Amino acid sequence: MVAEFRRLHQFLEEQEKLLLAQMEKLEKEIAAQREEQLARLSRELSSLDSLIREMEEKLQEPATELLQDIGSSLQRSQEKENLEDPPVAFPPALKWRIWDFCDMNLFLEEVMKQFKDTLDSGLQLHQGKFQDLKEAQFQERGV
Repeated sequence: MVAEFRRLHQFLEEQEKLLLAQMEKLEKEIAAQREEQLARLSRELSSLDSLIREMEEKLQEPATELLQDIGSSLQRSQEKENLEDPPVAFPPALKWRIWDFCDMNLFLEEVMKQFKDTLDSGLQLHQGKFQDLKEAQFQERGV
């Protein structure tokens, strides 16, 4: 019995290590995605700051030049927007992997509950049979 519990314990430890390694990898991917999005937003903010400064400088020019230059500035800004993909905070594939871990946790909780229930009922059944066997032996001996 001790050997079986050791094997079960070793198996569970191996599974725990595998799941924790997968979770750590996922956490690193989430962190990398976050850093990538922060860098992208920082670039966009810098670009907008540059455009604002450019517009403020244009305001100092004569009205005729201002209208011509603002049109070209706005056109460059719109072209830049059209070229870039909209930011995606979490790619769908990453979301699915996170949800998979949530599902795995629920699955493990249910399996653990079933295991405990099965073990408890099996031990009670086995103890009952053992008790019946002892009583039968006592009756045979006339005790």
